Parts: sequence; C-alpha cells; structure tokens
Amino acid sequence: MYRWITPPETTRSVVRVLPRSRDTSQYFLLMCILLVGLVTSQTVCPPECACHGVTVDCRFRSLTDVADIAHLLPPEVEDLDLGDNPAILAVNRTAFPLLTGLRRLRLDGCRRVQKMQ
Repeated sequence: MYRWITPPETTRSVVRVLPRSRDTSQYFLLMCILLVGLVTSQTVCPPECACHGVTVDCRFRSLTDVADIAHLLPPEVEDLDLGDNPAILAVNRTAFPLLTGLRRLRLDGCRRVQKMQ
C-alpha cells in the first residue's frame, strides 16, 4: 500500500490566485473608469438623424432649427445633410462650432434658407 507524503514546504507555500479584497476593489474601480471612458469616447448621433462614420443624414426629419441637433453632432462629422427640412429658415457660420472637420453641408430641399452669414 502506498502512502503519499507531502513535504511541509509545499503545504505552506500556497499560491495566491485572487488578490486581496482591497486590491480587488481597486481593480474593479479601474475597470469601471476604463469602461466609462470607452463609452463616453464613442460618438453620439442625434435621435433625429442617421450617422454612418463621418456622414450624418438628417434629411426628411421635420427639423425646424439646426440648434436642435447642433450640440448632439459628433465632432468628427465631415458631411452633414440637412436637406428636405422645409422649416429650416437660416443657418449661420457659428451654428456648428464643434464641427471643425465639416466639409459639406447640404441644404437642398430646404425652402427659404438664407445664405450663411
């Protein structure tokens, strides 16, 4: 009959698999901060529009004023289509201060739109 004998060093040197409880809460807090950072860094699209990369399509949305959506637009927008919103009356140069990469603003189908001031 065989009998297993374990040396005393083996029983005393137990490897810690889980960190201490204080360390666990710190890791959890760090993961939450990283997750919030990832979520907030993603762009938000106005509910009235459809966003596809750097293009925002707000056609046929019955918009009355660009100020309603200007603060919700992702800053990386290059192409903004506000066409076919007949209630939009004017768009000035300061309407989209955060859209520094805006290359094309489409207003076709908007009646009575005044030129950018």
